[in-house]
Order: sequence, then structure tokens, then C-alpha cells
Amino acid sequence: MIATALGNGSDGEVIAYHPPSNSFYHWSGGANVFERISANAPFTVTNVPISGPAGGEVFGAVWDPAVGQFLVHDINSIMAFWTTAGVRSDPQPATTFDVRGMALLLPAIAGLAAVPTLNEWAMLILALLMAAAAIHTIRGRSRVR
Repeated sequence: MIATALGNGSDGEVIAYHPPSNSFYHWSGGANVFERISANAPFTVTNVPISGPAGGEVFGAVWDPAVGQFLVHDINSIMAFWTTAGVRSDPQPATTFDVRGMALLLPAIAGLAAVPTLNEWAMLILALLMAAAAIHTIRGRSRVR
């Protein structure tokens, strides 16, 4: 079943959810098509005019509630902000890599737990402890024979 047809650009398709409006936003082609899609039937598609600096084909997008805009990465390796009104701005210079498929891991809010991470030193210590445990296990097995 098809909810609604998309794909109005020449290449590339990216969809990101916009929680405040319960809508999806769709980039198509060399960032020449930007559309809002209702998340409820009849899934109305509304074209949103684009303004701001020229961009390229969108590779990844995610809604950033901290700034109230979409964080978008494009074929030119540029991270940009996009408003729901189609206004684009470049918050940083080009990167050396492409970002596709984006997700934000937010700190603990509304009862959600933050995702724990380890810094470089903790990762190194953990790796050394795991290597020591593996050596201990191997030596223990070789003595049993």
C-alpha cells in the first residue's frame, strides 16, 4: 500500500520526522525539492519553497529540538540548518566525510535516560582488561591438558 507518492527531484531521497507538527519533511533531488507531508491520512504533501545559500543533494536529516530546526548534511559535505519554512543556513564549513542517516541522542529529558558513553581512556582500559582476561583464560585452558 502506498500512502503517498514522492520523488519529485532528480536524485536522492531523504525523509525526517518533525515531532512538533507530527509531520514528515522530504528532500528530493539536488536539494531542489522540499516538502511537508502530513503524518495522518490523506498524507497531504505541501511544497515548501527553499531560500538561503545554495545546497546540494541531501544525504541525511534530523530534527534538532535544541535549535528548533532540521540538521541536514548534503553531497557537498556541508552541515546546514533548515527551518520548516525552507530557510537554509550553513552552521559549519565542509567536512571531509558524508553523513547519511542521522539521529540525535539527547540527554535525559522527560524521563528518558541518556545513553552512557566511555571516553578514550576508559575504552583503552576496558580493552586492556578484556585482553588480560582472554590471556588468563587461554593460559588456564593450556595448563589443564
